[in-house]
Amino acid sequence: MNGFAPSGNRKKSGHLRHRNTEEEILTGARDALITIENGTCTLDDLLDDARYHNFRRILSHLLLGYFKHKKVIDSALAGFFRKTPAEKTHALLKVSLTQALTQERIAPQTVVNVAVEAAKKDKNHGFVNAVLRKALSELSGRELPSSPEDVLPEILLSRWKKEFSSNQLKELTAAFSSIPEFTFRIEKNCPEPEFKYSKAFCVDPAFPFGTAVPGDVLGSKEFSAGMIYIQDPAASLAVSMAPDRKMERILDLCAAPGGKSLMLLEKYPEVQKFVAYDRSSKRQELTRKNFELRGIKHPTTCDSKMLEDSWDLILIDAPCSNTGVFRKRPDALWRFSLEELHKTLIIQKELLDFAASHLADDGCILYSTCSIEKDEDEEQVKDFLARHSSFVCLESRKLLPSSGHDGAFSALLQKHIVHADR
Repeated sequence: MNGFAPSGNRKKSGHLRHRNTEEEILTGARDALITIENGTCTLDDLLDDARYHNFRRILSHLLLGYFKHKKVIDSALAGFFRKTPAEKTHALLKVSLTQALTQERIAPQTVVNVAVEAAKKDKNHGFVNAVLRKALSELSGRELPSSPEDVLPEILLSRWKKEFSSNQLKELTAAFSSIPEFTFRIEKNCPEPEFKYSKAFCVDPAFPFGTAVPGDVLGSKEFSAGMIYIQDPAASLAVSMAPDRKMERILDLCAAPGGKSLMLLEKYPEVQKFVAYDRSSKRQELTRKNFELRGIKHPTTCDSKMLEDSWDLILIDAPCSNTGVFRKRPDALWRFSLEELHKTLIIQKELLDFAASHLADDGCILYSTCSIEKDEDEEQVKDFLARHSSFVCLESRKLLPSSGHDGAFSALLQKHIVHADR
């Protein structure tokens, strides 16, 4: 952890940024945190807001740091006031302490000064100054705690202690605290890129992921031409399990933003009918743009009438708790609740049942989540098979998150029809 050291011991940013910009970043992070913690939107959704465009990367780094160290930050602050302060003040303290403890670009003393200036508008700058100075003084020179008990939300800590071994729990905690690599997929029709990259963790050799300096990739002609797709290696798990046989009619039932649709179309280039469906029109706009960039003519739709057919393969990348993608979405772990889990399980069940009723004989369902919760994965599949005796599970796999990839679960379910002898 970075201690509360004099600014001379840290990289000075005062000469690089005006104080009002630093205050804009801090107040932007404060307001963003309030929005996220009120359940109005997720961290991902909020960072796409045009209001934060000018300092999106800094804001992202700051809020990711908070949610990865939320338990420590909240606990440290709680020791310095008798009752919880007003919402804006509390959020300002959280993001300020996070910035002072985790970011090298700005000295802790500067963070305190900027936070005090921001707090003057609410006339509580004295309180903010005192709390931050006390917290930083107490935490100075100490490493941020990194045990599962110090990092994970209590509800998931309790669940995961029952589900995973102590070593697995430590590995999950280490993955939670890690900084994800920049990973991407190189499409099959792409010539060897001019930029340098190295192989990342790969679920299936057919989907070569690589790592590189983000700017090299995002500024490349290959990316502009749609030959590069920014994606985590774990995203290829489901498609890697798709059957190696002809599929004439394929439905991606939860398609947006289209990454798995692109992989399916690579695997089945001769498909006659392919529909990428999602109920979110906003997210489907991303799918449409991804298809358009690559010259793909198959429809992207939110019209459920287009689903009324008999399909050979249906991919369900189901809505889930997102507990497997906490490296990039650490706020997901803090949103987890049994009530929301129950709602999600119902949605997953309905999607599976819908797919079962629209599948051709000997057709397959690819069921996929980015959750590591047994309820959403193995148990959901088990319950499905109990309801649908004509189906068998040909294969299922689970990836636990690591420093090199996210977590994911996939199952391949096939419909077998026993024909009566004639």
